[in-house]
Amino acid sequence: MKKPIIKKRNIQDNYYSHLQSRSLDRIIELSGNLWTDHNVHDPGITIADYLNYGLYDIYFRQLFSLENYLFKNLEDKDYSQKGLQSREQLYTFENPSGIRVDAKVVVTEQDYEELFVDFFGARVSGVEVYYNKIDRSYDIFLQRNSGYDRSGIYTLEKEVKALYHKNRNLGENLGNVFHFAFSQVPNKNLYQSRKYRHHNSYDFPTFSAQEDMDESKLFTPDYQTIQYDFPELYGISKRGIPSHEDPDYKARVLQLKGYLLNFDYLMANHLQKMDSVHQLFDIGAVVPTSRIANVQIVNGEEIIDEKKQEAAAIAFQKERFNSVQKFAYLNMLDAIYDENTQHLFGSLDTDSLNSKRARLISRLPQLNEHRFRACNIYDPNSICSLQDLLEEIISLRFTNRRPFHFRGVRVISNELFKERYKSLLLVDEQYYYQSIPVIVYPIAESDEDVFGKMKDMLSLIWHAVLPEDILIYGTDVENYKLKVEGDDYSLLFRSPTGRLEIEMSLLCSDSDIIIEQAYLFIHFIRQMNRMEHQQRFYFIEYILLGQDDDKDLISIVYPKDLIDPHNTAFQIDRFLDEFLYDRFPVHLRYRLHGLAQDDLENFHITYAAWRRAMAVNDGQAATVHAAVLTSFLNIRKAS
Repeated sequence: MKKPIIKKRNIQDNYYSHLQSRSLDRIIELSGNLWTDHNVHDPGITIADYLNYGLYDIYFRQLFSLENYLFKNLEDKDYSQKGLQSREQLYTFENPSGIRVDAKVVVTEQDYEELFVDFFGARVSGVEVYYNKIDRSYDIFLQRNSGYDRSGIYTLEKEVKALYHKNRNLGENLGNVFHFAFSQVPNKNLYQSRKYRHHNSYDFPTFSAQEDMDESKLFTPDYQTIQYDFPELYGISKRGIPSHEDPDYKARVLQLKGYLLNFDYLMANHLQKMDSVHQLFDIGAVVPTSRIANVQIVNGEEIIDEKKQEAAAIAFQKERFNSVQKFAYLNMLDAIYDENTQHLFGSLDTDSLNSKRARLISRLPQLNEHRFRACNIYDPNSICSLQDLLEEIISLRFTNRRPFHFRGVRVISNELFKERYKSLLLVDEQYYYQSIPVIVYPIAESDEDVFGKMKDMLSLIWHAVLPEDILIYGTDVENYKLKVEGDDYSLLFRSPTGRLEIEMSLLCSDSDIIIEQAYLFIHFIRQMNRMEHQQRFYFIEYILLGQDDDKDLISIVYPKDLIDPHNTAFQIDRFLDEFLYDRFPVHLRYRLHGLAQDDLENFHITYAAWRRAMAVNDGQAATVHAAVLTSFLNIRKAS
């Protein structure tokens, strides 16, 4: 067995010397080891020499920092556009005070304790979180500071619940909030101690700013032919062929120029591919266009056939090299994020598949940041992170379907709307109305504030349903009217098809408020029509339904009529099983419920009412709706 030997590099040794030595060895080998007249005046040695200079130039340009190739502009380096996350993005976040602090995901009881202590600060002297084995929920033990009186207990509990449910994990729930230490609990056997008593030393990864890189070595794809570096006697300099009177000499020079032009194109094309790395290794769907490098030489028109060059350029554009390389880059990102996106979108051509994969991978850092985060029960429109990932994939795969529901508002057929919401319809009723003025109405509020304003005034938002006609015609202000009833006003929608007239709002004495509601609603409909990521699924946690059994069960309701036009063998239930196999928490169970459209619309009405009741802390209404949901799901045990 040979011992490893570390060779000391000769200080005179460099890559150019290596190229020269290898070239000479290869020339001697090709000559049968008989040629020894390899002096510098030999044309073959001269050509090899200048080719090696060209190769060494390319080699040197590949030694710069990676950023030189990933980014066209070094002053604007956004790693997220490459499907990568900087250390700052991975390990820190900006707190409400604008300070970047270490980022941690809430998982254990100790994580919850640290979360509450950081939030409440001096208002509490201690926080303890324990898992109740009987109720299968977390009980919180708060110890208020002596400087804070009992009058703030209600506010404190409200903040605890809001903070917990904002960070709640799937299949978990909050139990009781006690205002004493855990040591005072009479029956500690109710609780499971899942806290670590011994901690291995571990430094959480922190972010340190990267030192400024040397930006003096900027990569450039500019290429100048090696022919201009040859001695003048070769006749291939910038001044052109020296004598046109000798046709034999000219033919020999053109032959040499054509021979060297092959190497010019090889090296220029290589630099061009290096210049396209910033697009190739980008999370966007753009793929660099393959083209022949433009090498300018004097007398080039005499050796280049323009028609063949044009045909070659067209053939170059059709090559799939860059698409395949983009596919390989996305495979690398799959490995980083522990995903397998190439099998999520069915049978597509490489460019279409790359486009969908890139859009999904661009969202993976955000989706994986809180991979098992549950919905926030105080936000009726929030969904769990796992559902968010599923919705993203399905929306990319089925881009041509009308939306099912958005921000908790469901689209139903006009016929079903007429059947179930007759009280909102205006049928053969005589009334006086005014037109809504056509104005530019800027909306500065956040989406949450806009939705909150509409929910208080508009019946369609409160009922969480929209007929199809509103989705189609609801972006035109001319289809809305001010209904006048004495000194009060309300908002009407009149479909231009004549099929629907809906009284949309409560009565209000201020017409400006109704006009504002009309423009807020139009803004919402425009958002809904632009959204490609529509909600088609429902994740129902049994632990939130208030049932004693099956608290570890999650029911997943989905439309069973999803059909993939590119794959007739596609089965949505099988797809869901495969999707959940590696992603669903191992300590929980799931059950699939595939529903037809009519059943989905019935289900959504109850589900939306249940979520709204929980959001406003209406326990009695939430219990009623939860019982209906439980009965509905039990009847349809599985798809």
